[in-house]
Amino acid sequence: MKTLRLLGMALLAIIMSVNIIACSSDDNNDSEEQQATANLLGTWKCTSTTPYEEHSATQGGDGLREGLKIKFIQNNKCFIDYWGNGFDTGSGNINNPTESDWHSEEGCKWLLSGNNLTVMESDLDRWVGTVTIKGNEMTFTYKYQDWNYDKQTMISESKETYTSKFTLTSRN
Repeated sequence: MKTLRLLGMALLAIIMSVNIIACSSDDNNDSEEQQATANLLGTWKCTSTTPYEEHSATQGGDGLREGLKIKFIQNNKCFIDYWGNGFDTGSGNINNPTESDWHSEEGCKWLLSGNNLTVMESDLDRWVGTVTIKGNEMTFTYKYQDWNYDKQTMISESKETYTSKFTLTSRN
């Protein structure tokens, strides 16, 4: 009887130590994700994109245009200033939008999982790739995806893989 009780206590100790180890590891992953998100939040200006594409107000390209700005804010929301006229809020362009300026019908969204970043426009078109942030410099390597809004399906993906370099201009 004493042996059975000792065996039961040893088994319980092993189970508890595995549980504590598993919880500790989860906490580390959460803090890494939180740090990656904190590094992304802010306003980033595109300084270069390769391969280069010609862009105009009537004919954009698949790559992010030099001079374009993206403002990443909390809750996976973002704003894009395509042409230097201010960030598109869906109800006009403004220079320093906040979360209260974001509209679900017109707002852009972002998703960061590890180093995989997706930036999605309100019509579901998106840039999907990997991101590296070192200090105030960000490199985003991606493909552009064109989506059908009504069917919520991808129509096409760019043949080119683009690399855009960004500089942090401000932290929200």
